[in-house]
This record gives sequence, C-alpha cells and structure tokens, in this order.
Amino acid sequence: MIDPGPELIDRLFDALMVDEEWSERTPRGFTWWPHEFAQRIRVGEPFEEEGALGCRLHVETDALVEAPLGGSPALDETLASLMRFPPMAGFCRSGGHVRLWSSVFIESERTPFLIARLAVAAVLQATYAELGAESLTAATGLPADRTAHPRSGRRGEPDEMLRLPGARIVPAGDAASRWSDGEEFAQIASELNERGARGLAEPRGINARFPFRRGTVGEDPFAPASSSLLQVRNDAGHPELGNGIFVRLFLPSARAGEGSLADMALHLNELERAQDDFALGSLGSWCLASSEPERVLYEVRSAPPRIAHVSFLPNVLFAPGTLRNVVMESGRRALWAAHLFTHAGGLGAAGKLPSYP
Repeated sequence: MIDPGPELIDRLFDALMVDEEWSERTPRGFTWWPHEFAQRIRVGEPFEEEGALGCRLHVETDALVEAPLGGSPALDETLASLMRFPPMAGFCRSGGHVRLWSSVFIESERTPFLIARLAVAAVLQATYAELGAESLTAATGLPADRTAHPRSGRRGEPDEMLRLPGARIVPAGDAASRWSDGEEFAQIASELNERGARGLAEPRGINARFPFRRGTVGEDPFAPASSSLLQVRNDAGHPELGNGIFVRLFLPSARAGEGSLADMALHLNELERAQDDFALGSLGSWCLASSEPERVLYEVRSAPPRIAHVSFLPNVLFAPGTLRNVVMESGRRALWAAHLFTHAGGLGAAGKLPSYP
C-alpha cells in the first residue's frame, strides 16, 4: 500500500506558497507562521473508505490561550455562538489552547480539487485569527495565542496569502449566490429520497430530514422529534464572506444532562478531530443555532438554539458537484451523530462512521 500522505502535505505546502524561513517540518506535516499565529498542518495514516485509499488532512490555527482549569459554560456558549457563521472551520479546545480546525479526507481522484478547497480554508483560518484577535479576546476574556518561529523569531510582515480573502473571496461574495440552480436542488433532493431520507427542493435550496431516534412501531421516523433537519439556503450571505450557500444540519432538541448544550457541540468538533478514519469533510462547525420555521416537510415553528453543524461555501469555491457532495456528507454526519447519541453509549464513544445508506 502506497502512503499518499507525504505527497498531500507537499501539495498543500506548495498551494499555500509557504516560505521555508517561516515554517517547521514534521514527519507528517508542518507548522508555519503566516504572521503572529501558528498554523499546524498534519496528515493521518492512510485508510480505505468505500474502496478508495486516502488520508485525512488537518489544518489547525492557534487562536486563544485557555485558562489552566479549562473551559467554562460562558466560554462554551460564546464559542458555540460564534460558529453560527464559521470560516470553513470550527473551534476545538486542546491542551490549554482554543484553535480553529478544518479537515478533509482526500483520495487520489479528488486531490487537486480538495487541496484547493482546504487551502482556502487554511487561509480563512489564518485571517480569522489575525483580524479577529481583539474581538475574540473581548468576547471570551482569553488572551490571543501569538507565538514566534523558534529560529526566525517574530514575523514582522504578514504573508501575502493573508490578502487572499480581501482580494478574491470577499469580492466574489458581492455577487449573487452561484448556487442558484433549481434543477440541481431537485436532483440532490431526489437522491436523498433514494437513499432513505426525506428531501424536498425549493427555489432557495433544500429541506431534508434524516431518521435520528428509533421510534415505536407505526411512528413516523421523520417526525421533528425523531429526526435531524437539514436546511440548505442560498438567500442569506455570510457576514464576512458575502454570498454563497449555507448547509445547516440540526439535531433534534436534546437535554444536556451533565454538561451544557454548548459544551456538547464543541465536544462533537473534538470527536471529529480525534478520528483519523473519519471520512467526511470538516469545513464547518458544530455550534448552537436556530432553524428557520419549517412549512414544507412539517409545520414547525422556529425552535430555540440547539446543536447544529453549520458549513458555508463561499462563491469563490463554486464548482459543479460541490453542493451535492457536501449535502451527502451531511447525511452521513446525521447518521454518525445519531449513532453517538442513541446507539454508541453517548458522546464518549465515537466509533466508525456509519455508511449512508
């Protein structure tokens, strides 16, 4: 078995045009300093997913230094709320740090496409950490996690890559959403139905439900209390990135038990991060968010914030087939979450990603 990991690392290093002076290589990755916040990139060991050999590639950017005793309910609520508009990343807590994190599973046939997408996510992470440092500190009360290169010292000028959002991503978002093809929405909804979900298209996106809890005989598995809800919307832009399309997966309302709902949402990010055989793109975040009132599949009013996974695809990443792949991944993520909450003994037991269907 040929390990594709080292080549993937080299390709992302080249895509980001990293300067050797501001980087440190590791056996399966590298750390670099686009400016004052370190970004770590690593690749997991190869594994097969549905017959395709690939690796999971991770990008993490330092953001905040956490208190020695760890998080608090107020911090959890703040982080979970901020990620309602994720920069193609989510917050993870690790070893006294709060970091932005993104990941994709890459196999050979999709390498160029996914490397480009992950490079955009990496640049957005770095820019979010740099430009949002003061706001994050004000919101959380935690200090920014600025560091220096171990040999080259502090970087005086930011890398040219940090200009990419202002030069390309945000201007592309000034135009109307490029995901506006009603026929594409209908095809995706039809495929969801073929796979055992319940999906319907509308002019601004897709509504879908996935079974979540085992019900009694004769109970509707797609009823709101027993299913997760997917809402795909192209009619509301991202506050920083402009237009594109949101993909939001809402879990059924849940009681937090020992912890808070915000803590549970952040823990789901950390569970995804910990699994190197998790073959889904993690280019968004688990957070707390409210769904829109539902008038298509069921008559449901807007609910209080609950655990949701939110992804946003900016216009600059538009390509045929992208939305379909992200929606199908949302279906698998819904099954994974259902497995955690109802079959695997809770959030402590992640297990192998279920197939869909």
